[in-house]
Amino acid sequence: LQQVQPQGEDVISGNVSLPKVNVRGVVSNLLRQRETKQGPERVGQTDSDVINLVSMLFDFILDDDNLPVPVKALLGRLQIPYLKLAIQDYSFFSRGGHPARKLLNELARAGIGLNEDADHLKKDMVFKKIQSTAQRILTEYEKEAVLFDELLHDFSQFMQTEVRRSQMIEQRTKAAEEGKAKAQLAEKTALETVRQRLDGKTVPEVVVRLLTDGWMGVLKLVFLKYGPESNNWLGAVKTIDHLLLSVAPTEDDAARKKLFNIVPILLKNLRQGLNSVSFNPF
Repeated sequence: LQQVQPQGEDVISGNVSLPKVNVRGVVSNLLRQRETKQGPERVGQTDSDVINLVSMLFDFILDDDNLPVPVKALLGRLQIPYLKLAIQDYSFFSRGGHPARKLLNELARAGIGLNEDADHLKKDMVFKKIQSTAQRILTEYEKEAVLFDELLHDFSQFMQTEVRRSQMIEQRTKAAEEGKAKAQLAEKTALETVRQRLDGKTVPEVVVRLLTDGWMGVLKLVFLKYGPESNNWLGAVKTIDHLLLSVAPTEDDAARKKLFNIVPILLKNLRQGLNSVSFNPF
């Protein structure tokens, strides 16, 4: 049996056709093994029904277009051991939730949607687990159906862990994507805010650099931490207005008095904001 089974690398690379099982030949061998203990036997109606049901079971799985060819090749290798099991244990079909049937269903379900690319499969943990589980069935199963209980438990535990791991990765990826999108929005909003405030004004170059190189970073930080509707954001924008007011020429006494009152607060806010983004204007 092992001599005719495709090897792992062949399965992964896709250099293998789906197994063609000589069902009658397998059954004949099984019956010959029985003859030594129970006398001559022939294929009865029950065995014929079992053969047909096993064939239908695997045909259903291997005809699924959602199952990658490498996975089909792995599962197709299991037809002989499953046929042996079904003939030796008629409860394979009559018993609901038979571990061997559940295991086969779990293996097929896990394989649906896997990437067929050979390089990807070599690294795919789910495919590797399907492969190792199938190999254990081929090499370890003789007549003890308890193997399927062990393999079912092991594979189910693996998939539960894998699902949790995948969900965690998905959540982290989603959070990273959302964080990136939010950072881009913060950058855009900060840039537009500074441009709007500078539009149409004659402003000293040193102030322009302070706003574009330093205060832009403050705006982005405030946007990300508190949002554009927060008082912190409104305060950061108001600081820009006060800074521009402080460098605008004026002859109005009231405006000068107002400027005199806001300069200390302006300097304090500028210092705190620029320190928060580690910006040194000097």
